[in-house]
Amino acid sequence: MTEQPDSGDGPANPPASDPWKSFRGVMAATLLLEAIVVLLLPPSPEVQAGRLQGRGDSAEHVAQRIKKGVDEVRSGMEIAQHVVVNNDVEQAMGEVAGIVDRARSSRRPL
Repeated sequence: MTEQPDSGDGPANPPASDPWKSFRGVMAATLLLEAIVVLLLPPSPEVQAGRLQGRGDSAEHVAQRIKKGVDEVRSGMEIAQHVVVNNDVEQAMGEVAGIVDRARSSRRPL
């Protein structure tokens, strides 16, 4: 018996053209779990590049990451229920915590 190659449609191997395809499928199949999707963004590509450079990433990696980020943001905006811009880590954490708290308080008891 020969093993069939993976079609690329499952969560283990999503197509490179849409990094969120598998996640969208999972979200559609598990809406009853009432997931909260928060897209966390850098203030700008320039700020993101500076942060990556500051942690020691190579110029090549920074350029690749910024380019990849454009597609990730586009796809993420399609599925995110909330968007938080990470101007400051404390501020971003507070916003995400507030989103989660509001979602928890609005849910029906099981």
